[in-house]
Amino acid sequence: MFEYAKRHNKGDSFKKLEGECFGGNCDSADEGIWAFRAFSQNIKSAYMLVYERRMKTPLKRLASRQTDKSPAILDCENTAPTRVALNRIYFDPKKQEHVEFVDFHAPKQNVPTTLYREVWQDNGNFLFERQIYSAEFFRFVSDILKESLSLVPIKAETETAADTMEARSMTRIAGKVVFEVLAHAYQNESIRTISEQLMGLFQRSRTAARELLDYLTEDVEGRVMAVLHRCPEREVRSTAANLIIEMVCTLLTETKSLGKESACKLRTFMDSLCEGVTQELSQNWLRFEQYFDLLYGLAQRGGEKIVALYYEKHMMARLLDFYLGTKSPLYVKTQRRYMMGNKVRNPRLEPLVGLVCFLALKFDLQEILGRKCENGEKPAFALREDEKKCLEASEFVEKTVIEGYVTPEFCRLIAMVIFENEKRSKNLCKLIMCALNEDPGKDMTPNLSLLRTVLELSDSLQCKRLEWLLGVGSLQKAFVIPWGSAKPHEKVRCGLELVDSVRDTVSDYSSVLNYNTPYDSLLNLLWRHRKSFDLAPVRCLLAMMLGSQTIFEYVMRLPPPTYNYAKYTDWIRPLVEGYRTSYRSLFGITFGVCSPRKKAEDPYEETKKLVEELERRCALEFAKHPPSPDQPPGLLRAHPPPYLLGRPTEEHTLLEETKEGVTLVVSELVTETYRSLPTGADNLGIPKRYAEKQKAGMQVLHPFAEEGKAGPKAAGEAKKEESPLSVEPTVLKIEVVNRIFFGS
Repeated sequence: MFEYAKRHNKGDSFKKLEGECFGGNCDSADEGIWAFRAFSQNIKSAYMLVYERRMKTPLKRLASRQTDKSPAILDCENTAPTRVALNRIYFDPKKQEHVEFVDFHAPKQNVPTTLYREVWQDNGNFLFERQIYSAEFFRFVSDILKESLSLVPIKAETETAADTMEARSMTRIAGKVVFEVLAHAYQNESIRTISEQLMGLFQRSRTAARELLDYLTEDVEGRVMAVLHRCPEREVRSTAANLIIEMVCTLLTETKSLGKESACKLRTFMDSLCEGVTQELSQNWLRFEQYFDLLYGLAQRGGEKIVALYYEKHMMARLLDFYLGTKSPLYVKTQRRYMMGNKVRNPRLEPLVGLVCFLALKFDLQEILGRKCENGEKPAFALREDEKKCLEASEFVEKTVIEGYVTPEFCRLIAMVIFENEKRSKNLCKLIMCALNEDPGKDMTPNLSLLRTVLELSDSLQCKRLEWLLGVGSLQKAFVIPWGSAKPHEKVRCGLELVDSVRDTVSDYSSVLNYNTPYDSLLNLLWRHRKSFDLAPVRCLLAMMLGSQTIFEYVMRLPPPTYNYAKYTDWIRPLVEGYRTSYRSLFGITFGVCSPRKKAEDPYEETKKLVEELERRCALEFAKHPPSPDQPPGLLRAHPPPYLLGRPTEEHTLLEETKEGVTLVVSELVTETYRSLPTGADNLGIPKRYAEKQKAGMQVLHPFAEEGKAGPKAAGEAKKEESPLSVEPTVLKIEVVNRIFFGS
């Protein structure tokens, strides 16, 4: 056994071979201070193990002595130990040389010098990396930068040679640590601190940003692209992108004092960043988010100079071609495109979409919009043919909406595109409904922001978009077909004749766009999935109602979903209170054991504020329309006041037309109506015969028990037992227009 640290063989090597070389469990009690008896592990292990045969083949070497006898001829095919004699000279006819065979252990054994040097170098590299890639070294570098930063003056008019040299040295050290050491280190918690100190140095010294630019341009591919495209650590990629943005923006603010050489290097560096958008980049779809963050941040902070550079490099067409993949109008079938994403996860392309829309807003979009921009600003750049093809491609909007890559810039661009354009508005509303219905349990926040932008857009089509996306209030109906009847549309049931409980749904909010699709409007989705949604869609609806008078009036005039409510939004407060109870009990907020992060994520408080603000606004509206004197106190209010539908008294067919096997029937239904007196838990205006039906029928429980607290439930029940509060029935005419039958 050979120990490289001591450079000698140990005589009792085979006695301690197992304990010195093989690691594993430690059974001995006298292993010194490194033997941790609690873990019973032997930490000693050999660097290299060489296994030898017990029966050694003799060594062949050139003969070093002469013999008087004629040597035997060597048969090279028979050199086994039993076929040759030791210490006898043979003649090799093929190589024309005299050789002899000696015992394997006869020569003095020693490690070759080359092997010894390689092992020693490997050990040295290991110790060096262990010292460099350590938290102590990173803290040491951070402390040096912190102390040196206070010695550099804040952008003095004339920097001394010592200040310049110190700033350049600090920049070199910090740049090398960030891009070459911390970018590859496991313990890289100090990378953000060191990069912030380097950004602070940019504000103090005029040469720091130029020195970092010189350092990065020496190897852009290895020091920048390798980190942004292939580094597995998100924190490293994000920090490197922010550092580069700060460096470029600092250099752009000092254009006059930059110098010709530095300006050329900056242009070369920016060209390299732009040319990084290639189809091979899609192979790193899990890691390229920060690269697009870098390009987007430069466009936002760099001003017109960066936008002009992107225009010169055809960045918008290049980004859209990369984004659309094989569906791009610039795609050539001979090109190879890589697929991004899988069934579990999609790539983060929001920065790319934001950058594309940010650049598009700088272009002259008159050819796409069909009108001039109304902001009065003259567009800076003309739209080229390749960019126009990519922007007009329907796949761009479809992919962005369906996959949820919506950004604020995309919303601004869409608002310009659909303004006073009915065809584009209708197509976009269909896409939004498809995205909302694709998976009602997923995060809907990106598409909700687009939904809010579309609904709050004030033009002549706003009311139509409200009907398309929010839905139109209508009655739920059931058609009773008597057995053996020749006419399949004998009787229509609706209102109190249809439901078995006051909490059964009586209203529907369908969209006119989903007549041939299974997609629901937003109000239908909120009501039907109220137990499975989080509060984000509810907050979006409340914010839209508080932000737009048109949306507020539209929703407030819709009928209630059930007869225990007066208007559509009455179910939101019980839902929020129930959500508060379930959420806080789940994460322990009620008992004070929840983490501060979970308390900060608790969505109840924000939603509660919106609900209270909506209730105050409703109270102001209802103050303009005081209730009737005979109305009991504690009822839910709405304007116009709600009513209950009783049994039908007459039904008249207004139109019946059959064409190509399809029968269309338009009927007029005359029903009894009663004044609705909802309390939130019951309705005091239900006539006696329907109250007995509800008592005998199946009662449907509300999703949260807290809802029973809304309204005077106990008083209402007591009054109902004495004498149901109802009024004389009045006649209401209803037109039923969606009775369509398909013949054989």
